Amino acid sequence: MSSDLKKSIRKGGFWLVFSNVLTILSQIVFIYVLSKLLQPRDFGFQGTCMLIIELTAVFTYPSINKSIILRKEIDQKFIDNATILSFLLCAGLGIIFLISSPIVTYFFHKKELGFILSCLFVIMIFKGIYQPYQALYEKELRFKETSNFTLLAYWIGYFFVPIIFAFLHFGYKSLISGVIAYEFMMFIFYVRHAKFRISKLDKSIVKEIIADSRNIMLHSFGNQLATNGDYLVVSTLLGPTALGYYSQGYKIMKMPTTIIGNLLNNMSFASFSKISEDHEKLTKAFNYTSFILALFSFPIFFITLMFSHEIVLFLLGKNWLPTANVLQILAFGIFLRMSYKVPGSILRAKAKFALTARLQLMYAANVILFSLALIKFSIEGVALGTLLALIIQYTVLTYYVNKTLNVNPFTFYKILIKPLLFSLFIILLCFFIKTGINNYSSISNIPIFFISTFLSLLIAFVVVVFAGKKIFGEPYIWWLDFFFSKKKL
Repeated sequence: MSSDLKKSIRKGGFWLVFSNVLTILSQIVFIYVLSKLLQPRDFGFQGTCMLIIELTAVFTYPSINKSIILRKEIDQKFIDNATILSFLLCAGLGIIFLISSPIVTYFFHKKELGFILSCLFVIMIFKGIYQPYQALYEKELRFKETSNFTLLAYWIGYFFVPIIFAFLHFGYKSLISGVIAYEFMMFIFYVRHAKFRISKLDKSIVKEIIADSRNIMLHSFGNQLATNGDYLVVSTLLGPTALGYYSQGYKIMKMPTTIIGNLLNNMSFASFSKISEDHEKLTKAFNYTSFILALFSFPIFFITLMFSHEIVLFLLGKNWLPTANVLQILAFGIFLRMSYKVPGSILRAKAKFALTARLQLMYAANVILFSLALIKFSIEGVALGTLLALIIQYTVLTYYVNKTLNVNPFTFYKILIKPLLFSLFIILLCFFIKTGINNYSSISNIPIFFISTFLSLLIAFVVVVFAGKKIFGEPYIWWLDFFFSKKKL
């Protein structure tokens, strides 16, 4: 890996970690406050709004963004054409939402859906203009700038605006208005220095983007359908209240992935594509990235499994207890959900877009089929179906990565053993601390959760700092070298 690339990734990675830690703290505050002001049904309608955006937008800007990242050389003409095309596609989709709003309201007898579709028109206009510039920032690894402003937009759009409107008794509209505010802030940030020029579309550039986007679009659709397939089943068959319970459990489960999972996933495709011809470096990147994700996620899985009810009671309150069972089931997939995009990024870096597209569609089909098969067990059944689909997807992806890089799959799975054993050590510490407090005090469950988790993780941190090299060996040393050494890897 070149020193310049390593320096860019290290610098950008620091700001992403810092921003993601603040994002997690922000999410905790948001959930804690808003769950006391709004009902599960309100969060269900917000989930419906995000579901529609994610499933329909794949036919607009995502494929254009990937074309920008993949292109070796980017000039202003290409960006101008990409922006115009992105705007036209998003505006067209937004107009469809706007026109269909009264029809959907009449057909489903839910005025909430009509309001959501009308708001989506505004959201898609913003997205259509700023998304190509966001892709350009990602290509240039300008994570510091994007991280800081994204956090600001997050606070305004997902906290302050919803809080104000919630106090004014706007219900679900508080959350939808927050989404619009967030997208508006992102629009302002990315286009404020843009040197955009309105011009006639260049047919050759449009053809190039379309040619690049066929498999990318299929992959993106499969990815979004897989990511949101459980929301789709819950929203359609169980209703907005059930979706509210389910979506909050899903959000809590995703919080740990924000710190390091999103960091590595955001950086992996751009980084892997730069070393795509070096199998040895790709293999090491895949194995060692999986190692660090396992070291981070396995302890969180065990702690969430042990204290799911306490987490829900603290963050959401006693009215949200159905969320606890969902959180317990989804916790089994924390490592898989945090890391499954890494093997996908490697396959895409090797230009295997058709394969990843097929695998994503298979994953999406499994999510929906398993969720439907287990729907009789309510939101818990959907959570279990989603988990089964995720296990299959991760297993298949790692198989194809090992096959593509021509390495022994046992080497990969072996590297996960030490993080797993270390996590068992942490949870045993947590259990003994919890048991000791219960035996010798009358403290309630929530303080016990905080005390036992803090002490066990503190002890684990000390062990890693002073004995990490000896315990974990080369993968741990590689990461220390990557972040703190100035020499090339």
